[in-house]
Amino acid sequence: MSYSYEHVNEHVNDDIKRELEAEMVVDLDRLREASKDGIPVNSRKNVWKYLLLVTTVDKSEEMTLARKKEDEYFGHLKLEGECDLLRSLMTVFQAQFLANPHEAYRRDLARCVLKVFLSSHTCLVADSVNPVTEAAWCRSVTSIVNQFIGVMGDPVSTYHAFANFFERLHGNTTFLALVRDSVATLSMLFRITQPALYQSFDAEEVNPNEWALEWFSTMLAGQLRANDVRRLWDVYLVDMAEATELHIYVCLALLQIYSERLMELERTGILKLLNNLPPSPMQKVINLARSIREDVLSRELL
Repeated sequence: MSYSYEHVNEHVNDDIKRELEAEMVVDLDRLREASKDGIPVNSRKNVWKYLLLVTTVDKSEEMTLARKKEDEYFGHLKLEGECDLLRSLMTVFQAQFLANPHEAYRRDLARCVLKVFLSSHTCLVADSVNPVTEAAWCRSVTSIVNQFIGVMGDPVSTYHAFANFFERLHGNTTFLALVRDSVATLSMLFRITQPALYQSFDAEEVNPNEWALEWFSTMLAGQLRANDVRRLWDVYLVDMAEATELHIYVCLALLQIYSERLMELERTGILKLLNNLPPSPMQKVINLARSIREDVLSRELL
């Protein structure tokens, strides 16, 4: 079964269209509210740019800010040389996302965006990457940037949207600490709220670190189908402060939805399914995640 999000609720289409077509100023609060129920595919690029503050809500300042963003991007891009980390990132990107090695545009776009990101975020990179974390960090970065390439298309928008997302996702927390803390919380809640599935995983010797680390480090960009990731991120981008917390419950919701299938599988099959999820009913997943969160908070499990 496949799920399509191209035809979201008609009133959502109208509300988003109304805000995007505002003459002078886009009301960001109204745009966020309208985006909670999904963003039409043909509006997603523009809406994400507002939600991630890539563009300004004041339309009289749009062109000025756009030129500033372009200057920033091309200023870093023209710096000479490629570091070993960029080569590692491109090796991962090509292995994961370029089934056709002749997809030159996507490959070159990824290389340019990642080069600019490494150049402009030296402190964030230095705090996040070491010999222990490099492989996981590269998979995280490439999985996330691949989604922004798919939505944005052009290099300047892709870079700024990806960079803003990554900054807000990690905040002042190091990559390893954020992922480890999130996995620890998920494991504890998984054991309490879904004991039968948890015991099934335990019996098959499936360790949370074998799948949950990736679920958090990529925000499911490496496990869900592209349309499903983008529908989920519509919700995350509305309130990035809530995203990392809600993500724990989205993971629990996915486990619950696929629990019957997972309990029928042996270790290899479990890991294969968890690392390559089928097309998923994302609105159902999101609603269930919020319900699970309410239950966890009401029971004071955290």
